[in-house]
Amino acid sequence: MTESSLIAARAQVVTDLSVQPTMPHSLFAGGLSSEASDDQRAIAAWLLARAGRSTHTQAAYQRESMRLWVWMQEHNKTFATLRLDDIHQFFAHLQQPPAHWIRPRKPRQDEALLATQLLIGPLSDQSLDYSRRVLGLLFSYLHDAGYIARQLIKLSLRPPVQQQTTPNKWLSVEGWHWLQDWLDAQPRQTAAAERRYRRDRWLLLLLYQTGMRREEVAQARMCDVQPQQYGHVLQVLGKGRKPRTITLHQQVLDALADYRAWLGILPTLPVPNDQMPLVCALSQQGGFKPLTPRAIGLIIQQIGQAAAQDCPDPHLQQRLAQMSTHWLRHTNATHRLLAGASLETTQDELGHRDPKTTRLYAKTLDQQRRADLERFAALSQRQREPD
Repeated sequence: MTESSLIAARAQVVTDLSVQPTMPHSLFAGGLSSEASDDQRAIAAWLLARAGRSTHTQAAYQRESMRLWVWMQEHNKTFATLRLDDIHQFFAHLQQPPAHWIRPRKPRQDEALLATQLLIGPLSDQSLDYSRRVLGLLFSYLHDAGYIARQLIKLSLRPPVQQQTTPNKWLSVEGWHWLQDWLDAQPRQTAAAERRYRRDRWLLLLLYQTGMRREEVAQARMCDVQPQQYGHVLQVLGKGRKPRTITLHQQVLDALADYRAWLGILPTLPVPNDQMPLVCALSQQGGFKPLTPRAIGLIIQQIGQAAAQDCPDPHLQQRLAQMSTHWLRHTNATHRLLAGASLETTQDELGHRDPKTTRLYAKTLDQQRRADLERFAALSQRQREPD
């Protein structure tokens, strides 16, 4: 396949892989119809049926399926002609991609990329395992729909992957306190600086205290804060559009009241049907507007990088420079367990579907593990003492 045809093919697949509500309904009624003889349409059917849980899921599934589709085009393969050896070659290709598959990490705006430039480098073992799991879902769907005869991903060799046993992307309690003090100490002589400070302080505290994902913050409204018998809660539509309830501490309510009062919104706590965003963009032209998930991520990155420049501790400095919204989610989980919270309530608050995910954070509590070791050692020492 020539470069020009690859570019044209990529432009076509970008269109076809987009989730189009106007696609023929017969593609999805009881399985793929005879009209879905085209591989692109089959992939698009899978995306429409299985990738609608969130924009993140849709982007990830589309990325993985596009890599496979472009590789198939490059090797003149279709789903009907794929063999087990082809699957092995594809995954080996992701581990050692040729030069024409590599794209710059930050391409220039005027830089034209090749159709095959879908990777920034070789995939790690963890990324390769994720790709295998996503494509396994694709092949399973197409097999169940009668579009392919065999689930080749399931039949392929799956090398062992060393899973990360403890998440390390979190701030210590001292590090979190230092970040709060640093933010409060920032100069606010101008109106623009004051607006930025108020937004950043509220957003940072909200992410830390609730462990919310940035997509959840972006779609949250003031009316989602509701009183219950034992205090206020926040109703969240989480990952996979699964609703959950987050318990709010008085510290969050005080910060929210302060934020609303500064914006000039009364009463200081939300009322029913209050559709104002839980966190507002700085520009208020045309009314209060919500932040996008991308904007929330950039704000937290900028806070961390600015704080890192002023941080005297090189270890904390490194962590702040890498901080993201998910770091604050990890920090929330770790600090909860460190304070003695149960795994069950932590799982519910964060919306973990699998308790094993929550259990990972319990393994990060080096301070607690050290204290337990000291108690064990003291007990052993007493047992050796003579009567």
